[in-house]
Amino acid sequence: MALKDLFERDVQELEREGILFTTLEKLVAWGRSNSLWPATFGLACCAIEMMASTDARNDLARFGSEVFRASPRQAD
Repeated sequence: MALKDLFERDVQELEREGILFTTLEKLVAWGRSNSLWPATFGLACCAIEMMASTDARNDLARFGSEVFRASPRQAD
């Protein structure tokens, strides 16, 4: 049994226990693929709350969700 096989077996065992092994690049890519981009849908009070969520006091931009998308395909 090669050292690489032993390492892969140990990694699989640790992953079953809930320990995650990844690179920073993969983690950043995962975060970008699962970013929160809300769909633009506003009727009466919902639209007011949506506009208020992007103001300076609430600042949704710090979470990366200031971009409202017009279709569900583009929204996460």
